[in-house]
Amino acid sequence: LGGSVVHFRYMWAGQKTFTYFPTDDFMPPSIFLHVNAKLYPCVQEGESPWFRCPIPNDEFFDGSKWRAVDNSHSDAEWNTVEQKPTFPTKPGNYWIRWYDGKPDISSQAVFKTTTYYPDGVEWAETGSWGDDFCFNADATNDARPSIESDGFFPWNETNYSYGFGQSIAKWYNNSGDIQDLMNHIVWERYLVWKEKYVKYGDDACGEGTARVDSSDSVSATVSEGQGYGMAITAAIGDKELFGKLWNFVNHFLGQGEKYCGGLMGWSWKSPDDCREYGENSTGDGSSDSAFDGDVDIAIGLVYAAWQWPEYTQDAVDWLMKMECEINTAYDGTWYYPAPGDTWNKNCGDYPDNGPCTYTPGVDGDVNMSYNPPGYFRVFGEFLAANLSPSAYTMADRLNHLDFWYHTAETTWEMVERCYDDKGVHPALLNDFGSYEHPCGRATDNYNWARGLWRLAVDAAWYGNDDTFFSVAPSSSRHFDGKSEMAAKMDAIQQYYAIDFPKNNPPEDFANIFSTICAKLNPSGSTTDCDPGLDHNSYKVTTGLTSFATFFDNDGKTTDLMRRQALEEAVSVSIEDAKYYQETLGVYQLLFLTGNFPRPYSKIDTSISID
Repeated sequence: LGGSVVHFRYMWAGQKTFTYFPTDDFMPPSIFLHVNAKLYPCVQEGESPWFRCPIPNDEFFDGSKWRAVDNSHSDAEWNTVEQKPTFPTKPGNYWIRWYDGKPDISSQAVFKTTTYYPDGVEWAETGSWGDDFCFNADATNDARPSIESDGFFPWNETNYSYGFGQSIAKWYNNSGDIQDLMNHIVWERYLVWKEKYVKYGDDACGEGTARVDSSDSVSATVSEGQGYGMAITAAIGDKELFGKLWNFVNHFLGQGEKYCGGLMGWSWKSPDDCREYGENSTGDGSSDSAFDGDVDIAIGLVYAAWQWPEYTQDAVDWLMKMECEINTAYDGTWYYPAPGDTWNKNCGDYPDNGPCTYTPGVDGDVNMSYNPPGYFRVFGEFLAANLSPSAYTMADRLNHLDFWYHTAETTWEMVERCYDDKGVHPALLNDFGSYEHPCGRATDNYNWARGLWRLAVDAAWYGNDDTFFSVAPSSSRHFDGKSEMAAKMDAIQQYYAIDFPKNNPPEDFANIFSTICAKLNPSGSTTDCDPGLDHNSYKVTTGLTSFATFFDNDGKTTDLMRRQALEEAVSVSIEDAKYYQETLGVYQLLFLTGNFPRPYSKIDTSISID
């Protein structure tokens, strides 16, 4: 009849808040597509978030503009702000969906237009949209970009799993379809991240190198970001890019003999900072390491060695160097991770008596967001299994296993000490502190939240192994009857799913996590909370990772809460618009979707050494 059909995917959770998975109860029966000078009504398709918009063919031409409008609210119109000149130029059937950036900021907002139904499989919170009438499922799945991994991703297809957690997709009735969709979403978000934040060749350290661009942060590349990139690329199976990122690390190593043998410098500013492969710095603060970067580089190497054995020795060597960042001397009981290779070291005897060392009895600095106890346990298991029997005795290898297990347990001991630090909510953490008061400083209201995610990974990987003190019943001295691990996971779930939305109510029928805002601080209080400001993976998803564990807040955590945690994590990963947010968003989505299992999890956890 001289017209075409454009399908638009609903995306609002409020005037300034957005969702990729709106519920049917939340959506209006109709919206408008504002094309050029006219408003065209669009009706909902089944119970899906897709709205069908008949558009006259004469509206399709070069320079044609559009925006979407929902004016069904009494308080304000929800819209995609100014019209975008990205409307299709030729008549036909199209699907337009929110793809990247904040939709209410025109310079960030990216919408993707396809000639096929892009969701691939039927999906909704209920598992049934009733939209099968509007597309051919087989044709859709064939049209969707395929996953091309050189490793074990998607991990559900290789049957690796978590010890005490799982992909949140498994809490849906149609879990197979949901897992398939989530794998594709993770892959898509990875490709978006890779295109935006990876620099190569002459913009790194030459041919065969690549770096994660953090120029919208404190430096062109920081070791933290390089570590995230190596962990992500290894887990998702991008072998070529992983190798280039690792090559870059080896062109920017810190001081060798004086400290830890040469870990990656924390702040790279330009290609002028590059050195020959394997060459150590001779002394420069930017070349000192940062422990958060070191641990993520390390887990990336372990994942790489798991899939591509040629990286095994690289992983062993890196982990051995990292052991000098752990202070075992302070009290003779606990093993405290330092914030970097030069922190709190006594260099009075260097170089005559070897590298700089820690002084017994001298309190030092810690950053709780740097310390992943689950990774520490894996490091010990990896070394025990892969140190050369010809060079290391059985006792030596088991000592390395115990070293890293002990470091993991020290992290949970510091979590217990944080409960006694003033101004810190029991569900949350602070950033910098000391050994005695690990959450005692409040020097930064941004980086602390990573610690919640790092603890959740340990809980999902090892939460069923009560041979560890942190997992043993009643090990917490602050929560009667609970283990240290259960106490923290339950507190996080209580705060994020129950307490915060009670004090900061979302729109009716919107996701319960949709109001988490930038003003959230370690005390748990918020002032002038605006969910449209910095509602991103760093501020949101870090706390939601606890919902991938089997801990359930004494039965108060429901399957619906877990599903909403995953849905909100997907939504904010699309909304993210900066290096830090977007990189963590992809990293954490891997974990929430079951695509970051404990390395070697098919192998029995007991270590057998010949």
